[in-house]
Amino acid sequence: MINIRTIKSKLTKTPEIMNKSYFYNSAVLIPIVRIKQKDFLLFEIRSQNIRQGGEVCFPGGRVDGDETNSETALRETIEELGVEREKIKYLGALGTFVNVTGFSVDAYVGIIKIKSIEELNINKDEVESVFLVPLEYFINTPPEKYSMNVEISPFSIKDGNKIVTFPADKLNLPEKYSLKRSGISYPVYAYRTEYETIWGITAFLIKYFIDKLKN
Repeated sequence: MINIRTIKSKLTKTPEIMNKSYFYNSAVLIPIVRIKQKDFLLFEIRSQNIRQGGEVCFPGGRVDGDETNSETALRETIEELGVEREKIKYLGALGTFVNVTGFSVDAYVGIIKIKSIEELNINKDEVESVFLVPLEYFINTPPEKYSMNVEISPFSIKDGNKIVTFPADKLNLPEKYSLKRSGISYPVYAYRTEYETIWGITAFLIKYFIDKLKN
């Protein structure tokens, strides 16, 4: 019999994402820039030579090593934007976004204390350019909402050959688990700005942040 105190000591005070290690885990900073008493969100356009090149994102990257997720977000911001640590005022955590395509993103919020984006020395290996959008725009402009569908498949096709990844028949499970079947339909948000269309995870984080500000 296991001691009740032992069980209690192994449990957490707040629920954890139990399968987070299966995902590509990253952390981003949602950067607020204040210029002449007006708040802006800062965005990056990714360099063309990296994954998802040319797309809009917040500064951030994969969580590796002994860093905490918030440390990763801050370090990546410093490296990508070429800004000193003392110019970043960390405000706190927004939350964790888990994407059905295999990503998890821990989002944090901070203020970058600059008077112009010309003060930044962006890392051209990772960042093509940066731009600002007034925070007020997102407060007053709801995102366009679309959806994508996820299909559940117990097999894959490679070079014309069927590769079974989940042998439902050998596990004596109902036949339906040997077939492709519909999964969930999940929302995809998009904001059209004068610079670029902001969509996907970045748009979701904006909407979640704005909803927090309004409530």
